[in-house]
Amino acid sequence: MRQWLYRCARAVATLWIVAMAAWACLEAAPGTPAESAAHAMGVLPEDPGALAPELRAKLIQAAARPHGLDRPVHVRFANFAWRIVRLDLGRSYRDGRPVAARLARTLSLTAALVLAATGIAYLVGTGVALGCAAKPGGWIDFVASAVGALVIALPVAWLSILALHSLAGGNPWRFFPPGGGSLASLVLPVGILSCVATAVVLRHARCALIMTRMQPAAMGARARGASELRVLLVHALGMAASSLVGLLAVLAPYLLGASLVVERAFDLDGLGALLVQASAIHDAPIVLGGTLAMGAFVITSSLAADLLATRVDPRLGDR
Repeated sequence: MRQWLYRCARAVATLWIVAMAAWACLEAAPGTPAESAAHAMGVLPEDPGALAPELRAKLIQAAARPHGLDRPVHVRFANFAWRIVRLDLGRSYRDGRPVAARLARTLSLTAALVLAATGIAYLVGTGVALGCAAKPGGWIDFVASAVGALVIALPVAWLSILALHSLAGGNPWRFFPPGGGSLASLVLPVGILSCVATAVVLRHARCALIMTRMQPAAMGARARGASELRVLLVHALGMAASSLVGLLAVLAPYLLGASLVVERAFDLDGLGALLVQASAIHDAPIVLGGTLAMGAFVITSSLAADLLATRVDPRLGDR
């Protein structure tokens, strides 16, 4: 229990550091926070020479006052830190809506894509890896390894464009509607994410299974009359389970980053679209909130991987 309390405290400290670093980066961005707020509110044109200097200064001051951006930097930092402690992400510069409400709506779609792709990847990748490990060097192993290496090497953006052009754009097929947020429109995004994730799980599981099937426990099971199928499914897979679960700590952050590209390609209203839109209009609270949400997702996935690995192999809990 003490070990898990330490891990949770370390996770909270890491998220705190991410929040402070993100705030500092936005403060150091070109222009002032007050100018960013004015741009986000739409009261300030991008061209600095479009307005008289006096009018420009008044518009910036009027936009800064409601958000406390006219105060010194140390006061703004203290206010931001206190809001984070209270789990208050502030309000959008553009429309004044709470950042947490907008993130909750968009993050749910992104999390659904990542979780669905992760489940498919583990199911398909582990199944194919069992076939590879049953006869290393066979034709199944050769084809699966080659296809897995090819999929990993292909950029996610290119795979998304290819899928849109071939399966949604009508050249040559139009099986799935592009965008729209319907269930059918999510098939291609989940498919793209799960393809890459499946290739990663396949290669990792193949190596783990080939190694564990030659361990003394597996060889002893063969000596006692166990079939090769039982050795793979029970003994080898059981010994490789903790390694496969630990892969989740790396796979989930990768899928989160890939999902941002896929969401933009398929015009999905997820976290990626929200961050791109907020960055384009200088909406700093949305960018900060999205960064914290991504950090919390990565940290949570890492803790979940540790917990599941400990459940599979209790010896890991003592480390």
